[in-house]
Amino acid sequence: MALADWLQYQIEEGEFRTLELRSDKVYEGSKALFIDADEFLLIHKQTLIDKPKNGALKTYFLFPKGKYSIAGAVFKADRDGNGLVIKVFEGGRVELWEAAGSTMNWMFDSNLDYSLSEETWFILEIICDDDNGVLTVRAKDKDENVLGETIVSSENWSSWRGISGGIGLYAEGTGIYYDLTKIYYP
Repeated sequence: MALADWLQYQIEEGEFRTLELRSDKVYEGSKALFIDADEFLLIHKQTLIDKPKNGALKTYFLFPKGKYSIAGAVFKADRDGNGLVIKVFEGGRVELWEAAGSTMNWMFDSNLDYSLSEETWFILEIICDDDNGVLTVRAKDKDENVLGETIVSSENWSSWRGISGGIGLYAEGTGIYYDLTKIYYP
């Protein structure tokens, strides 16, 4: 994971503090991405070329100890930083937002019956079935056990159906680690 592979976008008037590769906390391999910013998007350049419309995205993340943080993933993204963002909160809340330039617009939320522990790796999985208008969002532990799941129907994101685009990461708060963001096709 090289930082040069990602386009970077600051949201609103937030403060950007740190974006770097670190070796102190990793899920797999030798380095993980560390982001410390009020609201920040990263879009992977290669996926802007591949432009998947259907598929699934897995993002491995770790919340810091004693800090307020929201982790997330971006899909159907373009070069201007527009796309759909799924945010995951430690207390079990999942939200769908639309990133439009430097602003965010709320689209959907759901409370799931789980809690994410600090200093533990988790997986955010988003399965986009564009043809049938369904997004499945899952929070999993590091061993792939499902902690919580919600289905988002296309009525919440209908203007994005049929659009292909890249994937990325979303970070809000103090110091989130990311590792192994990948696309797969179920």
